[in-house]
Formats: sequence, structure tokens, C-alpha cells
Amino acid sequence: MRHHKMAVCLVLAGAVIAAGLVWTYSPRGRPRLNVLLITLDTTRADHLGCYGAAVAKTATLDALAERGVLFERAYAPVPLTLPSHAAMFTGLLPPEHGVRLNGAYRLDESIPTLAEQLSKAGYRTGGFIGAFVLDRQFGLNRGFDVYNDDLHGDRERTNGIAPAPGSHAPADDGHDHKERPGAEVVDAALAWLNDEPDEPFFCWVHVFDPHLPYLPHAELFGSQFEDRPYDAELAYVDVQVQRLVDFLKETNAGEQTLVIIAGDHGESLGEHGEQTHGYTLYNATLHVPLIFSCPSLWKNKVRVSEPVSLVDLTPTVLELLDLPSSSAHSGRSLAAAAAGRPFPSLPCYAETLQPEYEAHWSPQFGLITERWKYIRSPRRELYDLQDDPRELTNLAEHHPEKVEAFEAQLADWESSMTPRDAPLAPLTPDAQRTLASLGYASGNDGAMDAAQTGVDAGENGPADIKDRIAYYNQYIAAVRLLHQGELEEAASELQAVVAAVPDYFKAQYNLGVCLMRLKRYAEAAETFERAIEIDANPTALVSLAKAKLSQNRPAEALAPLKQAQQLQPQSEEIRFLLQDARQGADER
Repeated sequence: MRHHKMAVCLVLAGAVIAAGLVWTYSPRGRPRLNVLLITLDTTRADHLGCYGAAVAKTATLDALAERGVLFERAYAPVPLTLPSHAAMFTGLLPPEHGVRLNGAYRLDESIPTLAEQLSKAGYRTGGFIGAFVLDRQFGLNRGFDVYNDDLHGDRERTNGIAPAPGSHAPADDGHDHKERPGAEVVDAALAWLNDEPDEPFFCWVHVFDPHLPYLPHAELFGSQFEDRPYDAELAYVDVQVQRLVDFLKETNAGEQTLVIIAGDHGESLGEHGEQTHGYTLYNATLHVPLIFSCPSLWKNKVRVSEPVSLVDLTPTVLELLDLPSSSAHSGRSLAAAAAGRPFPSLPCYAETLQPEYEAHWSPQFGLITERWKYIRSPRRELYDLQDDPRELTNLAEHHPEKVEAFEAQLADWESSMTPRDAPLAPLTPDAQRTLASLGYASGNDGAMDAAQTGVDAGENGPADIKDRIAYYNQYIAAVRLLHQGELEEAASELQAVVAAVPDYFKAQYNLGVCLMRLKRYAEAAETFERAIEIDANPTALVSLAKAKLSQNRPAEALAPLKQAQQLQPQSEEIRFLLQDARQGADER
């Protein structure tokens, strides 16, 4: 019996040792690499030192690039957080994974993610999130043992943007920005990394700090960034990245850890008339940092000049780890380029449906090559990136044959993709308010049908964003005044916007909100009625009902409330308002 037990123990011990070898070594027999993926929200490449910004304070990021691979021309496939991260984690372009906007859709469970594939390969997986826009309900949590998206300790900061159209949330809600500072994200990541430091890990850290509003971080940098708060946020992020690098050094994990730095999209900072991101496809919002660093893979710095896309991230990681892919990718592995092997230059695809989704303006689609960028919009755009990297001169009229060639190539790209309709994210009203406080819309699915066709707008089609961006900026300034309580000034600005663009739902709706606060209920009701003519979503219908109730006209509140209830039958707010309206109508 004793010998039998000993034999069993030896068999079990052998199994454990074998399992350890599978866990620790790659299929080629070399030690398995850890993976530390750090995604920098709203980070444009040209504001980092390693990308040529002389005034940047990004020594940690620069050092990683100095001893690793820097992709000089990496592009986001979409200038929005959730769709861009979905592309990184699936190797699929936005039409293929279906999550083409923030706050509207959930990644389909049939699409494998990088985290799932690494988990199946024996990795311990942890994700640490800086903002609600990547909350687990949007589907990127799949494959993570730990998905730390608890934002209850988030700092109070507001970007001054009222809830977006169709968000099913009152624009005067006043919710704070639902994010947390990078220090708290890194604290959580370090606690997890320290928990079982001997196991191979895949750790994703997402920092949101460079997103509007920008803080100067005087507590760290004094007055150094007083007039450059966006750069202060990048310097702050660099400090947090250093904490993760220090952990790798202290635990002797640096040699065997693949560190990846990726911006999810950039920030316009006023270029081309856009203050932030999401509406245009210029380099300010698409050109992002992409850095791979691992001492056991690269001893000297490598620079890759060919255009690459964030959609290439997953296939690259899988090849570097000697792991097979469990699905087809539109992205391609960049391992050959990083090793200095032949690497063909291919166009990079980009899109934004945000203008159509939020305001019924024309979406944009584009292709980027080594020299050229083509943007499909009502007035097509063509830029020579070699001679005009800031895209200041549209050459479309001067090269009509090249425009047509690019349009045919873009059409070929679209026909080669298999579009996917992602499931709607099951957002609660609180979740919708949170997204709105981040400046992101959620709702108006009808706009998607037109946007996804990719056809040019006709003479009476959607407006070109180039003709509307000034009104969008004026709208943003007006709602900032609204949040600050400057109601008369806000009303005046919003009235100017709707006079110029009568079909701008967001401006009409928030003008109604402003008039409600001013107790100008009859004018507010008329404004909400105009907004409903554009988009009869529950938010506007409920707001119209409230305006009628405020005028002591409960019978007139019944129709919009019944219509809203048909659209949102589970809403407790609508049910209570209907009860009040019916009771008031009966009493009269």
C-alpha cells in the first residue's frame, strides 16, 4: 500500500512538473514572456519625446522606445476609445467587430479576444480600467481573471458637456466625470501583480488622464505646464508608467516581460477646428504611439517607418509569444518588421460614424498609405503626408484621378470585410448618464443604418462635418455655460446654433433644458417639440412632458409620456410621471 501511494505521488508530482513546464515555457521551448499592455487614452504621438516633441516630459516612455521597437506611423482605426480598444483586442476592424461607437454596443461573445487566447494558453490575466467607457458591460472583460473597473473612488472633474442626444438622460443631471486617476489604476494593477509574482501574466493597464478636461498637475510639476495642461497629463501618465517599470525591475521580471505602449486615439487640440476627437480623421486624432519593449527580444532600438494599425496588435502579440491564433484577423503581425525582416507596406483603414450618430451629419471613412491620406466625405479630401504632414492642403481637386483610384480601393476594402452587427449594450439610465458626463452619446440607433452604408452624401444628404464643426464647438461652449449656471448666456449661444443648424438635435434639446432652468416653460415646450421632430427619443419626450407639467397642463403631458413608455417600458420615472399626469388631468 505504501509503495502504491508513493507511486501515485510520483505520478502526481510528474504531472505538476509537466504542467509547470507547459506554463513557463513557450511552444518553442524558450521562457514564456509576460505581457504588460498599457493603453494611453487620448494620446497623440507627436506630444511624446520619443516622437520628436522636444518640450515633452516623457522620460519613461522615451526610454522604453530607446530600447525597443517604435512604430513611427501607427494609426487608430477609429478616433474613439471603445471601438479602438475592441480593434486592438480582436485584430478586427470596426465594421468587423461591430463596436463602432462608444456607449452603444457590446462586443459579440463569439469573437475571441486577446485576453481569452492568453488565458487559454495558461496566463494569469488582469485588466485595470481608468474610465467607464471601457466598463465590463461593453464586453472587453472576457478572458480576464480580474477586471478591475470599480470607479467609486474617482476624482471629481467635469468636462462641461451636457448629455448627448438619445442618451435617455436629462442634460441637467450634473454627474461627474466617471474616471479615476492613473495612480489609482496603477495601484490596483500593482496589487494584483504582487499577489502571485511567479506566474506568467497578461496585465492590461488603461489610463484615461489625457482626456478632457486636462489638469496641470501643479502638485507634481509646479507651474511648468500652466499653459500646456494636455502635456501635463502626459507627463503625469509617464510617472505612472515608471511605477510599473520599477515593479518589473524590482521583481527581476523586466527581461521576460513584453511591455506594449499604445495610444487608443489622439486629440485635435483645436487643429482643423476640432477641439477634442471623434468627428474627424486627421492625424491629430489618428496618429498614436505604439511601442514594443522587451530586453530578451530587442537589445537595440528599432524604428519602423511603414504605416501600421492598432488592429495589428493582437496578431503581433500572439506571434511574439509563439502562440497560434484562434481566429482570423484583419490585422497582421508586425513581428517581421520589428525584426528588420521584409515587411510590405499596406494601407491603413479608418472611420468615424460619430458625426452621423450624434448629429445626423456625414460619417467619414479613409485610407492611409505611406504617402497619401484619402478621406471620403461629401467634399472628398486628399493629403500628401510626405509634403504636408499636418494635412493643411486638400489636393482632391488637383488629383481627381488619384481620388477615384482611392475611392475604388476603399470600396474594395469595404467589400472585403464582413460587417457584423454587435449587440446593444444593456445600459441602465445611470450608465447612460455616466457616458453623457464623459461627453459620449448613447442612443439614436437609426442613424447607424445610413452611416454603415459608406455612400457619399448627395446634394440633399448629410452635412459635411467640415461645415458643421464650428457649430459643434459653439454648442460645446454653450453647454459649458449651462453647467456653470450662466443660463442667459447659454440660451443666447444655443439659440444662435439652432438658428444656423435647425436640425441639430443636441442644440435644440439643450436649449430646452436651459429654458426650463430659466422657468420659461412655454418656450421650453416648443423647443422640445422641435427636438422631437428630429429624434423622438425618450429623453426628449419626457422633457416635453415635464415642461407641460410645469405649465400645469397635465393632459398635454400624457401623449409624450405614453410614447416614451412604449420606447422604455421598464422606466420607473416614466411610470411615476404618467401617474402624476393622469391624476392631474382627472382633477381638472
